[in-house]
Amino acid sequence: MHVMVISTGGTIACTAGSDGALVPTLTAAELVAQSATVHEVRGVDANRIDSSSATLADLDRLREAVRTSLLDASVAGVVVTHGTDSLAETALGLDLVHRDPRPVILTGAMRPADDAAPDGPANLRGAIEAAAHPQRAGVHIHFDGATLPARGVMKVATTAHDAFALASPRPLPRPMPVPAAPLAGTGMGRG
Repeated sequence: MHVMVISTGGTIACTAGSDGALVPTLTAAELVAQSATVHEVRGVDANRIDSSSATLADLDRLREAVRTSLLDASVAGVVVTHGTDSLAETALGLDLVHRDPRPVILTGAMRPADDAAPDGPANLRGAIEAAAHPQRAGVHIHFDGATLPARGVMKVATTAHDAFALASPRPLPRPMPVPAAPLAGTGMGRG
């Protein structure tokens, strides 16, 4: 069994360019190499974007990448590396249609990969740990040592390491998933 890491960009994959701007440059393989996990991990690059510019078409492609990864019976769970600007919304979008009993864990970073003390490697290592345990059903966010269910989680800070929290003291119930349908072109949000 192995964990599949799907990289989509975000600060976790960013390094500073010559102009100082952060650009998602690291691949899934490079992120996994930095995480120093004991689990067998495979990686795939789905996108390299800043999550503030993610569209519904990007969510459609990510849902398909997760679904395709879980067609492999040797996958224990899936980790998605993602930017924090829309990480909670993407987690909910995935959880609404996630039917597989294996976990999907989203994670990211507040500091870029080339920072003197990046938080991405520890977040990814924790997400891989969470994805490797099949009893954790549904979609979750792992950030700063905490693993939170997608339903009811929100970004509560733009610079703090513990940027995500549940909106209520108890997790929201997870109803049955709905059938997946394309979101791009529906007129909701950015296509």
